[in-house]
Amino acid sequence: NILNNVNIYIAYTVNVDGYIYSWTTNRNWRKSRRNNGDGTFGVDLNRNYPSPDFCGVGTSTNPSSDTYCGTAPLSEPESAASAAFIINEANNIQAFFDMHTFGPLILYPYGYTYDHVPDYDFVVTYAEELRDAVEGVNG
Repeated sequence: NILNNVNIYIAYTVNVDGYIYSWTTNRNWRKSRRNNGDGTFGVDLNRNYPSPDFCGVGTSTNPSSDTYCGTAPLSEPESAASAAFIINEANNIQAFFDMHTFGPLILYPYGYTYDHVPDYDFVVTYAEELRDAVEGVNG
């Protein structure tokens, strides 16, 4: 019944060039393939979104780092396009789920502080349900 009342948008991959590079050259590559102009390539698109602590804890301003945040929030076309889609009121986004394949972790806001999000208990409850569902399939 819920599927009759909601739209579900799926973006299989936003980082197409980085994904291809991870299959053809470096399996552990996690950044885009942006030419940084100094002999290094890529921005960690997960760290290119605006936040009160942009390019703070857990990120790097060094373009050769795997956690390089970019030159500014949303400086990369991939993160700028996905953010524009999410904040577009016409899309009526009520929830956002971002899946990665780098380890058995469920992460939720905020990553830059120990402060809890306003709906912390709600987020934790659904994160635990997600964890249990995933473990139920593959252990």
